[in-house]
Amino acid sequence: MEVREIMPIVSAQAGLCPVPMVDIKTHEALDEYFRKTHAWRHTVRIPFAQPLPESMELPVPHGTRACAVFDVWVNGQEAEHINGDVSIPPSTMPLPWRCHLTQGWQFVNGRLETQPRFWPPFRPFLHGFFEAQVALTIKGRFPEIPDWIDPNEIAAGALGKIFALAGQPYANGDLALYFTDKFNEAIAEKRVEMLHAGRPGSLRMRAPEFGG
Repeated sequence: MEVREIMPIVSAQAGLCPVPMVDIKTHEALDEYFRKTHAWRHTVRIPFAQPLPESMELPVPHGTRACAVFDVWVNGQEAEHINGDVSIPPSTMPLPWRCHLTQGWQFVNGRLETQPRFWPPFRPFLHGFFEAQVALTIKGRFPEIPDWIDPNEIAAGALGKIFALAGQPYANGDLALYFTDKFNEAIAEKRVEMLHAGRPGSLRMRAPEFGG
């Protein structure tokens, strides 16, 4: 699906709004939806040679960016998330002492920061792979978006933003509140669906998630 498939729904209900503004607000609504729901998931896999980089940009698909990181594995072993606003200091150990495993990670400013463990220098350099499950949001002017997106939900978010623009001929406080409420309800329903492992109403819950 493309953004231009959602824009006609918005333009039909906000006829006085120029198309460039419709484009901007539709993009903003999509970004907000993905950032708040974490519903667009992707797994990245990065091969590496020892040592593991202490800061890396995640190789997500073109037209997207990572907005949260959940689970992280190094060579199949789960790495521990470092809670809170705790900065990871740069390692002072020589490179040969660093192992390919991590003892902690954080997602900071769109990059994954890792803290390596240390081993004696006689350990051989090892090759391995790094995996992380991330939540995506859009990036750029012409992003591809998942087909499971409901265009009417995103259109409601865009309309809420358009009608809230004070001083414009199409400004309407009541409609802004109405469409914003509809958009927030759609976000809340999707968050509940993700929390209950894709089965709203189920007592089965996902494990705690981190990042974002």
